[in-house]
Amino acid sequence: MGIGRFVLRARPLWKTEKEFFEKTSQLLSLDEGKELLKFIKEYTGIPDYLIIRTSIFGDIKIPVLGIGDRERKAEVQELNEKLRVETIKKEFKNIGESSLNNISKIIATNIIGHEIVKESCALQLFSDKLHILLLGDPGTGKTEIVRSTAECSPISSFGLGNGTTNVGLAVTVQGDEVKPGLLPMAHEGICAIDELNLLKEDSRAGLYNAMEKGFVTYDKGGHHYQFPANVRVLAAANPKGDKFRGASANALRRQLPFDPALLTRFHIVHVIHKPNSEEFERIARKVAETNDKNLFPGDAEILKTFIEVMRKKEPALTQEVKEAIIMIAKDIKQREEELLIEVSPRLVKGIAELVKASARISQREEAMLKDVETARKIMLESLKTGEETSI
Repeated sequence: MGIGRFVLRARPLWKTEKEFFEKTSQLLSLDEGKELLKFIKEYTGIPDYLIIRTSIFGDIKIPVLGIGDRERKAEVQELNEKLRVETIKKEFKNIGESSLNNISKIIATNIIGHEIVKESCALQLFSDKLHILLLGDPGTGKTEIVRSTAECSPISSFGLGNGTTNVGLAVTVQGDEVKPGLLPMAHEGICAIDELNLLKEDSRAGLYNAMEKGFVTYDKGGHHYQFPANVRVLAAANPKGDKFRGASANALRRQLPFDPALLTRFHIVHVIHKPNSEEFERIARKVAETNDKNLFPGDAEILKTFIEVMRKKEPALTQEVKEAIIMIAKDIKQREEELLIEVSPRLVKGIAELVKASARISQREEAMLKDVETARKIMLESLKTGEETSI
C-alpha cells in the first residue's frame, strides 16, 4: 500500500462524510460498512444522494458513491447497487403490512375498483408459479390490468390471442432462424395474453407446456428446439357471445370460452362483471372523491427492484400454516357445485403460492397465518360467480 493511501485512511471524516456514513452504514453488513468507510476516506467514492420520485413513498434518497478512482469503478458500483437495493427494501419495510395495498394501487391506476383482482396480480408478481385468468365482459378493465401488471414485472411479454399461433407462442421463425416466442421471452417473468378466448385450440400446446413444465419445443427441418419458459401466465378473456348473461354458476359455465383442460391450469380465475347500479354509484363516488395521483417513473423502478430481490427468497411454511391451507382447500371443495370451475389439486398449489407471495412482500422468512388470511380472501373472492354463494 502506498504511503499516500495509508495517510488518507487515517484522516478524520468531514462533517458531511460522517453524516453520510452514519446513515448509510446501517444498511450494510459490518464488512461492507468497513469497505464504505475505506472508500470515503481514500476518495475512491464521493458521497452523494440520488433522488427517486415515487407516488408511494414520495422522494426516496438513495445513497450513492460518485466514482473517485476509475481503477476501482467496479467495486464502487457493486457497493452502490447494494445501497440502492437495501434502501428500497427499507422503504417497503417501513410501510409493513400495507405494502400489498400500496403495490396494488400502482396497477391500472385509471381503473377504479377491482381491488381484489389487483391484489391478486400484485401477489402474482412476487410468486414463483401462479397463473391467473381474468374472465368477463368487455369494457371492464381486464386488458388494462393485464398490461399494467406486465409493465410492473422486471421480465414480461404481452400478446393477443387472436394474433398468436402455437408457433408464435413458442418461437418466432425468420427464414432459417428460430428465435424465442412470446412464452420464452417472459422466462422467469409474466407472460400476459389478452383475448385468450380467441387463441385457437390447436395453438394451445405451447401454452400448456409452459404452464405445466416450464419450457416450449419446436421442430423444423429435422431440428428440435427447446427454450426455457418458466412463466407466470396472466390472461384476459371474454365469455362466449362476449358478455355474460345470468349470474348462476350453471348459466356462466355454459358461456365459458374454454374446455376444462385450459381453464383448470389457472390457479385463480376472476369473473368480472360490469357494475350494477349500486356498484356504479360506489365507483362514481370514489372517482369524485379521489384526487388524481400521478405515477412517476420511479414507481416502476423501485417495484421491479423489490420484486427481483424478494422473489429470490423462499419463505418457510410452518405446519400450522400448511394445515390452514389444507382447511381452506377442503372448505372450497365441499362447495364445488356452487362454483364456476372444477376444484383440482392446483387449488392447494395456488393458495400456497399466494401465501408465500404475501410473506415475500412483507419480507418475512416464515409465512404467518395473516398471509393465509390474505390468500383465503383472494381465493374465495375469485370463486364467486356474481350470485350469492355460501363461500
